[in-house]
Amino acid sequence: PFIETETRTGLGFDYRQSFSRFNELKSRLIYSDESARDGDLRGTNVDGVFAPRPDYQYFDNDRLAGYFKQLWRANPELGVPITFVADGHYASDRLVLRELSDQALGESTQRDLVSTAVVRAGLGQYGEAELLGEFNQPLDDRDEDYIVQRLPELQLSAQRSFRPFGYNPYGAKLVTKVNYLGDNFYRTEGYDGLRSHLVPSVGMPFHVSNYVQGGVEYSFLRTDYYLNDTVVPDIATEQAVLSGYENLDSRDSRNIGILRANLGTAVERVFAVAPDSWLTTLTALGSANQSNRLARLKHTVEPSVRFTYVPDVDQSGQPNFDSLGRISQRSVVSYGFKSSLYGRFLPANRSQSSIPELAPEVTDLPSASEGGAALGQEELLGTLGMGGPIGARSGEVRELTRLVVRQAYDFIEADKDRNLNRNAFSDIAANLYLIPTQSFALGLETNYNYEDSRLDSVAISNHLFDDRGDALRARWSLVKDSDTGEETLSQIEGGLELKLSERLRAGWYSRYDELNSESLQNRAVLRLLSSCNCWHLDLDYGQTQNPQREQVLLRFTFAGLGDITAGTRIDNRSN
Repeated sequence: PFIETETRTGLGFDYRQSFSRFNELKSRLIYSDESARDGDLRGTNVDGVFAPRPDYQYFDNDRLAGYFKQLWRANPELGVPITFVADGHYASDRLVLRELSDQALGESTQRDLVSTAVVRAGLGQYGEAELLGEFNQPLDDRDEDYIVQRLPELQLSAQRSFRPFGYNPYGAKLVTKVNYLGDNFYRTEGYDGLRSHLVPSVGMPFHVSNYVQGGVEYSFLRTDYYLNDTVVPDIATEQAVLSGYENLDSRDSRNIGILRANLGTAVERVFAVAPDSWLTTLTALGSANQSNRLARLKHTVEPSVRFTYVPDVDQSGQPNFDSLGRISQRSVVSYGFKSSLYGRFLPANRSQSSIPELAPEVTDLPSASEGGAALGQEELLGTLGMGGPIGARSGEVRELTRLVVRQAYDFIEADKDRNLNRNAFSDIAANLYLIPTQSFALGLETNYNYEDSRLDSVAISNHLFDDRGDALRARWSLVKDSDTGEETLSQIEGGLELKLSERLRAGWYSRYDELNSESLQNRAVLRLLSSCNCWHLDLDYGQTQNPQREQVLLRFTFAGLGDITAGTRIDNRSN
């Protein structure tokens, strides 16, 4: 149960069940009676929320929201590789996620509430099939009558390798693939119908000894449209793409060939580390890092280059259901490198080990591999220290630093200058991560505008844990308009958690908008834990900007009963 004395009274209900090791579900249903507010928005900002008329009521007195998640897998003993996944979400109006503040239902900034159901099955040794249904519920200013739904989508894929060149020193072989994607798009207003993608492809990977590896692939995309409704809706997003068209052809098709190639190499070197070096001391800080000591380092540098070519194909009068609706002409080469520093850690007191380390000095460290995408904030702060052991027989191997630098050159832009505000050279993306211990990490992500010699975006994030159990997390993000250079986002996020005693914790979390000089969110929590660790009590005070809310929350969590909570809320609003 929950109550906000001047706004709402409601009840949340969770149901979870594990039918077997291969079948489980989780669900939540929330009902909220909003009659106490008498239709008052009470500070909620509705800018950018769909309103078909001036007197539109953004919510009903009886509100419902919930989700249903199920994962079912066939018993492996049956030998039938089938999986079913359901992830359904529902909100009775577009403000539910903003006002009920339940992250299990979704984030308050989401544009859509997406529900999906998927059945996947293996097709012998070389193929796979997937049947999907997807329903999108808009939460912004879009009219749901124009939102395209996938009901259903069928994917078929098959892949097989051949060796027409025999077993050769270059590892050259042919890899053939066939992918099929069939969608039935439906919506109340505007063109809809069937779309079919058939994509056969052939590729040839190769390597030159252990110095260079690469590959070439050619794909042929055949798309057919079979429309039920052909009317182009009178909304800005559709008119921008299909300007001048009132109706589309009920039958249409396109053929596009796509060429891709990549080439990369890697160099690496192993260094011994003195037991009394500063790096050994740094990587041993914290009680969690005392069992192993840094013994060796491996430095890897992996340069790579990729090329993509897509010819110019007229698609001006064809449907645009999703990102596959327009395959733009491309002739782009991207290049860059990834550099990592790996540490090999051995037990600090090896003399007590009954079996000495047998791993060689070089082969026990991970080899460099071509490519390697940069990690984002979630991966940086979610997997630290990026993290766990990497398959060592004794001790562990961890990645201590990672630097990724990439840029692209667009030959089409250089030749035709299609965008007057854009150079053929893209921004230089550089990401640096430092993870000396599992208790500390620092990340820097930047985009450098090559033409205007300025940073278009910067993000700095970190986490720090100490031996007491305290934690500090912070992130600063700055984004500038790529054309004008004006700042469009400058935001600071942070969190501090303190262990006051064995049974008492305190936390503070905040988000601040520097551009508007206002605090978007503040939250302070005091947690009392039971001696048996089977329940805890939270006293939670929070402020949010949208909706404008000042909240006090008292919450009991019974961990042994699956985090069933009961709370009381008291709200004060400026409006």
